[in-house]
Amino acid sequence: MKLLKVKAISIYSLIKNICTMKKTADVQSKGGGATVPLKDNNFMVVVSGTSYDGLKDVEDKDLVDTPNYILSHELVGHAIPDMIGSDTGNAVENENKVREETNSKQRKENKNHVE
Repeated sequence: MKLLKVKAISIYSLIKNICTMKKTADVQSKGGGATVPLKDNNFMVVVSGTSYDGLKDVEDKDLVDTPNYILSHELVGHAIPDMIGSDTGNAVENENKVREETNSKQRKENKNHVE
């Protein structure tokens, strides 16, 4: 089992990265979160802190994505697979593993949402 190495960065560095990365300029319009690759296999995960209501569950009903699931999606769906290796190859499938463990509704699959 690989251990994750977490590296703290300064607030200045974080703000500089956020301001210079267009991908994170408006995370709410991107579903409430974004994962941005930095140097040396580091990633910046940004979450808006508010819920996102643009998703569907497996029954094609509206699914409100709360900040805790948005964060788990960014971590298990993007940042961690990029750091230690692919899981399912699909970020939504990875997220649904967390949803299953927490007895939450499953998110509708999206074959194009890669890790």
